[in-house]
Amino acid sequence: MNLSGLFSVEFRRLFLSKRLWAVSFFCLCGPLAGYKWIRFSAADMLLGRYIANPVLAGTVIGGLLWALFALYESNRLHKAQMDELSKAVVTPLQLALSRTLALLTLSFFTCILCGFIYLPYTINTLNEMFDLKVYAASFFIFMMPAWIISILISCALYQITARTDTAALIYTLFVFMNAGNFFKGDYFLQWLLPLVVSFSDAYSNITPLRIGLYTRIMWLFLSIGLFIFSFFCIRRYQKNLTDSFAFNIRRPFSLLLSAVFLLAGILMWINQPFISRGLYRFDSGFANESGYKTDTSVKNASLKLSFDTTPGIVNGVIQYTITESDGKLEDYFYLNAGYKILRITLNGEGIPYTTEKRVTNGVRKTIFTLPPSARNQSLVIEYKGYISNPRYLGSYIIDEVSSGFIQLMMNGNSIPWNPSFIFDKECSEDSDSYSIELTLPRSLVPMINYTVMSEFTDNADGSRTWKNETEKFNYNNVELNITAARFETVYFNAADMNIAFVFSEKLKENIIKYDIPAAIADVLNFGTEHIGKLPFSGSGGNLTMLVHSGISGGYGFALPGVIQWPEQSFSPVNLDDAFAGANAAELFVHEVIHLWWGMTVPCEDDGLWSNEGLTVYMTYRYMKEKYGELYANLYYTDNWRAMTDAQKRSFYIRKPEYLEKLPAAYRSLIEDINNINRYHKMPLMILEIEKLIGSQKLDEILQNATAKHLEYSFDNLFTFNNFLDACGIKMEDINLE
Repeated sequence: MNLSGLFSVEFRRLFLSKRLWAVSFFCLCGPLAGYKWIRFSAADMLLGRYIANPVLAGTVIGGLLWALFALYESNRLHKAQMDELSKAVVTPLQLALSRTLALLTLSFFTCILCGFIYLPYTINTLNEMFDLKVYAASFFIFMMPAWIISILISCALYQITARTDTAALIYTLFVFMNAGNFFKGDYFLQWLLPLVVSFSDAYSNITPLRIGLYTRIMWLFLSIGLFIFSFFCIRRYQKNLTDSFAFNIRRPFSLLLSAVFLLAGILMWINQPFISRGLYRFDSGFANESGYKTDTSVKNASLKLSFDTTPGIVNGVIQYTITESDGKLEDYFYLNAGYKILRITLNGEGIPYTTEKRVTNGVRKTIFTLPPSARNQSLVIEYKGYISNPRYLGSYIIDEVSSGFIQLMMNGNSIPWNPSFIFDKECSEDSDSYSIELTLPRSLVPMINYTVMSEFTDNADGSRTWKNETEKFNYNNVELNITAARFETVYFNAADMNIAFVFSEKLKENIIKYDIPAAIADVLNFGTEHIGKLPFSGSGGNLTMLVHSGISGGYGFALPGVIQWPEQSFSPVNLDDAFAGANAAELFVHEVIHLWWGMTVPCEDDGLWSNEGLTVYMTYRYMKEKYGELYANLYYTDNWRAMTDAQKRSFYIRKPEYLEKLPAAYRSLIEDINNINRYHKMPLMILEIEKLIGSQKLDEILQNATAKHLEYSFDNLFTFNNFLDACGIKMEDINLE
């Protein structure tokens, strides 16, 4: 019987098997666990909650079920003592191959059926947020390949070991390594459960999909190579593994094919373009190379960037005018490890350069020497490549280039970082000295260093070129942060500041529905009245508020004139949370108040003094003033007391010597002491201090602290001792009973 005929027989036999239907049923039920019980990604966004988590749960559950079923089917004939009889009809190789192909085909159709089953519910739940491309790609990139890889690995392990128990044990070890800390934070070793931080509702999801597709292809090559290699281990004529291998190796072509697939997978792992390999170094030697001796000074820098958005390629040209150089010393610059320098020219003539292979903090060093005649000549550096993110960022991919979202945030990703150049004094004082030109898809609006660009020209190819005709940038800044998306901007005034609130157009409905600008203005006015003026406020003071992608860091921060939120703060998942209080918009009040306390209040080790505790307390004060004491007590003080009391009642908190004897995993499950102290005990302590000295006196202390400490300087922090001294009380005066 030929292979196609045997495949038809195996497919029909498996299709009529009750066990196959049971496996398929539980695979189809797998995504249900992701809606509530299993969370493999952040569920603060709608697409994360209703697409990423269900698909990832189904991926893992289905992968395990198909592996078990494949092992059972591989051992079925041997268990029934029919394997020797079957070898008289077909070769073991044909039988193993046809059985595996039938399993792969059935898993393929089960995955497609799974996608169709959950499609109506997902569309109905997400409404306008639903993205068919992300939904379909999740099943075809994450779920389906995982099932295929799982089947191939389990079948290969059985054929190598010829024992179900041994193969199952080895497979379990592979799963454990994926689920445990062995591969944690490494996208490319997550063979069963892919590392997906979340899906974005408002911005692009191309980064997790690109990495997921690349990783799945890599593991498909490796699993196919292992599966083909296992053919040589199939037992023949009741021989052992060694003798069977010696007999089967008579077909060297299959061994070569196995080696090709395995080598392809290994090369894909070594040469992956997404995460740069190399050193992580932030010591003074690396950071202070601006002190490097040089004889070169420059001015009139101009940057031109364009993008091939389908593959995610950056094309860059930066030009300097050399004002001084005697050609005696080397110059250098750093560029992202994923970029390749096309040429370096001086007045159109190429000059030699050397790029080091070593990667440090995601960048590589390029060294060159200018001739003595370089004065008043034009130095041009042209480069191109795919952004490679530094490994020290962990599971976050900060930078991206796609048709719907562009973000270049890290050193060396948008411009060469030139710490060896001396910037001409005239250039340093001239804000017009840095010209920037970005060519983007027409639908995108760029921001440079948190300033929205406004001047552009349309191109014949459908792109749009933006220039800083109005916005001025000084190239003494080491970092040049560029973000482009389908932005909407709302301008308004509050707390003596001009505010630009920038967000994705997909969030526009939520922003209008909850009147977010009015809520932000209200919080800023409250903070100015009770805490004091922000250092950057005043006549003509500008504040930019950016809602950024939740999968490119998932953090918020406050800097002079800038506040940045992750999109989760404005996601319907949070804004429609019934447990958040009567006013859904209050969820981001906390982040606005961080403008005062975000950087200059140190977080002490025990959590009893931190910027978070002060922010939680002032959020309570705002809610009390706006909605009344009953409301504030219900959602704040009562909760603080309940959590603090629970902490005191805990046996392990009262007896820390026993807590220390527990394994770390159990210790963290029992109590996160620092978080209780930070978010519950500290604001409760400040509330008790308020009762002792009065809210008016407390406001005066905070206003004085704002004027004295909050100039965004890490050398002048507002400490717990500063606070207690200003209040005129001691720690023992605070009664939390």
